[in-house]
Amino acid sequence: MKKDILTLGLANKGRLADRSLKYLKKRNLKIVYNKNKRSLSGKIRGRENISVNLLHARSVIDLLSQNIISVGISG
Repeated sequence: MKKDILTLGLANKGRLADRSLKYLKKRNLKIVYNKNKRSLSGKIRGRENISVNLLHARSVIDLLSQNIISVGISG
């Protein structure tokens, strides 16, 4: 049985990114980056069905409206 992947879009820099990462960390949702910390994609540790994309804040809104990402945090 194939698991559905939930795609989370977050701002990749600035105050919004810092607060989003802090919010996730507080809830024990640590991002494991695909290559290194500068990578713009990854997964949530222990939750392989959650994919994370770090994007420009405006892109988060655009991709949500196009149903490309499942959930997003943007300003």
